[in-house]
Amino acid sequence: MQSSPNLLSISSLSNTDLSVAVLTYLQ
Repeated sequence: MQSSPNLLSISSLSNTDLSVAVLTYLQ
């Protein structure tokens, strides 16, 4: 479970950026 905090960190920090990136990619 050592990768768990890493994924949570990325998910938490890049949550908004990831959404924007997906929307931009779709458009």
